[in-house]
Amino acid sequence: MIPEAANQLFEEFCRLPELSWTHSNTGCESRADLMAEIADGRGLKPQKIWIQGPPGPTGYFGIYLNNSKTESALCKYHVAPIIVFDGLGYVFDPGFFKGPVTQKQWVERIANYSVEKGHSYDVQVADWLNFYGPVQMNYDREKALEKRKELLELSKDWSDHTVFHGVMAKARGDWVDELAEQDPEGAQAIQEAGSYSRFANWFMRVQSADDLKKELSFKETYFGIPSEELIDSIDFNNPFASLELRKTHWRYFLKIFHTLQEIKEDILCTERTGDPDKMLFESIFSDPEEEYQRYHKWFMRSSERDWKRFGFDAQKFWADYNSE
Repeated sequence: MIPEAANQLFEEFCRLPELSWTHSNTGCESRADLMAEIADGRGLKPQKIWIQGPPGPTGYFGIYLNNSKTESALCKYHVAPIIVFDGLGYVFDPGFFKGPVTQKQWVERIANYSVEKGHSYDVQVADWLNFYGPVQMNYDREKALEKRKELLELSKDWSDHTVFHGVMAKARGDWVDELAEQDPEGAQAIQEAGSYSRFANWFMRVQSADDLKKELSFKETYFGIPSEELIDSIDFNNPFASLELRKTHWRYFLKIFHTLQEIKEDILCTERTGDPDKMLFESIFSDPEEEYQRYHKWFMRSSERDWKRFGFDAQKFWADYNSE
């Protein structure tokens, strides 16, 4: 049973104006430091717990942000404060939990929801004043406080691409988790699409409301959907406008990208090397200078006219989808 005083402090941290919990990809050391400082000021004798993944080429490891494991963030380490109540230490980490948890629960959550599997993790508990890691070298508290202030202010700046990317990733992940409760098969379909599929490229694309509006104004149709129809249905004052579009139409886009993939594979089938369709496709879409981009254009909405050359009418596809 978690002490009521611990739950109350957790809720206080969730509401604290200086802290932002809308994302989990920047500033964990700053959030942990401020929470620990507040706890120390109340005589609660805090510490910090650090977890670091296996060393790699970049020194970063991935943590899934949501239970459905569709969104992740790269971390050099993750840190949170440990605060003692009734002789027991609890970890306070509103970025991943809805209340205080034991050290064991915290470590298991990070390790079990790590993108990398089968690795050991370095876990250390240290003095709460340590800011950049469990072992502090040439520590300067004043500089640490300056950095903390800078990161906490940055975490609220949604105009910063890194911050907004994190905000959108967490919001998408929360929605997929909600979908998993209401429509398990739907959430599973999103999971099975994979992180590197064309659907995932569309679903995880980060767009501001203004950028989305500009894109919809660019052409009459958006993957076969009349752009005017979408513009009339979207509240562009909502910073999550692009996510709302994806939540509304994800089933359609899962289907259209799957269909486009099948058409591409059929045209480029190795048994049809002399087929004129294959030769035409490669003349339009191939890019021998960059293998990654080679057929990227095929999946872009600006290619709707070219799709028709191969028998695929996106507007008819949208009409047929709505009539099902």
